[in-house]
Amino acid sequence: MITNYLKTAFRSLKKNIHFTVINILGLALGLSVCLLIVFYVLDELGIRKILGASILSLVILLSKDFLKWIAIALVIALPAGWLIMQQWLQDFAYRKTIQWWVCYRQRWHTTYCIYYHQYAIAQSCHD
Repeated sequence: MITNYLKTAFRSLKKNIHFTVINILGLALGLSVCLLIVFYVLDELGIRKILGASILSLVILLSKDFLKWIAIALVIALPAGWLIMQQWLQDFAYRKTIQWWVCYRQRWHTTYCIYYHQYAIAQSCHD
């Protein structure tokens, strides 16, 4: 009995490690693409800042391409995530419902963090 439990636990640990590595590689790929885009438009940002562009217009310039993809992802992910979580929670002995705004709030915080970092990059171009 203990042997089977340990085998199952180690098998689960191996799966989790593989998923973790896949997620870290995906994150690294996404960050590298983001940095590539920023380096591509860095000269343009500097010239626009010298000519008097505001920080807000620079952030909009950096984020207008991302905003479209974020909106598409939200339209797909919010209902799907909410439905999956509702299905998953129905299997527990104690019933708990998730409100729709919990998923929205989490996505909003992620989007806010992305925009904050883009603002910091645009601000560093100013110095």
